[in-house]
Amino acid sequence: MQKGRDIAGANALIHPVITPRFIPTCSINLLSQLGQLAKKYDVHVQSHIAETADQVAFVHDLYPSIGNGRDVAIFRETGLLTNKAVFAHGVYLADNEVDEMVISGSAVASCPVANFLFSKGVTAIEHLKRRGLKIGLGTDIGGGYSSNMLPVVRAAVLANRTMDFVSFDRSNAILPIFPEHKDAIIDFKFAFYLATLGGAQALNIDSQIGSFEVGKQFDALLIDCNKENQAFDYWKEDEMSIIFEKWVNSGDDRNITGVWIQGVKVGYT
Repeated sequence: MQKGRDIAGANALIHPVITPRFIPTCSINLLSQLGQLAKKYDVHVQSHIAETADQVAFVHDLYPSIGNGRDVAIFRETGLLTNKAVFAHGVYLADNEVDEMVISGSAVASCPVANFLFSKGVTAIEHLKRRGLKIGLGTDIGGGYSSNMLPVVRAAVLANRTMDFVSFDRSNAILPIFPEHKDAIIDFKFAFYLATLGGAQALNIDSQIGSFEVGKQFDALLIDCNKENQAFDYWKEDEMSIIFEKWVNSGDDRNITGVWIQGVKVGYT
């Protein structure tokens, strides 16, 4: 890992990451050794956490003696709950676990498309965010249908709406039963933030990327909303925010005419 870092240099686009698949496929010894590697090389950690009811129950049966068999406790005890750790999903996190993640500096990547398909639940983004947890968005391409982030942004808005008709009890139970939803509405702007600056904050690299601030790397898309055969129209009276909303909700790569990474144009015409 260190050799790869040395070759890539300070502006590397790809970084090493410790990736235990998820707790059900790992022994405690393996997780502990991965935790040691993460500490030794000061690298990021990624895994899945509290994704489905079946997974939560299975982990409890596997390791009941470690923090009542809960994912957060097991990742903590094995040295993987760090300020460079990003965990996918977090659908079935109890409040005390969220608070522990906040203290550790770790983050959640909500994957709403995959959650709809597999979790039978959604990440309570506003609830977790209000408790101070860093949150971004992810595709979880193994459980979704696209690596494109636009469908994920749209799904995050839909997932937030479903919170009006599901219930959560965030007590420290093995399988929480969720309380009625009182959180704010997630709109396209907040969902887009989660996919950009929110993700950078989750990865602890928001001082470098995630927004158009002076001193940050120039990572950008040039969007043309006048492409032939595009999926949406707008009126000349529409404000820029309305046009942007239409692209987020209905646009696609046909509208992307330029891509820059670290200030270098890398694609499209």
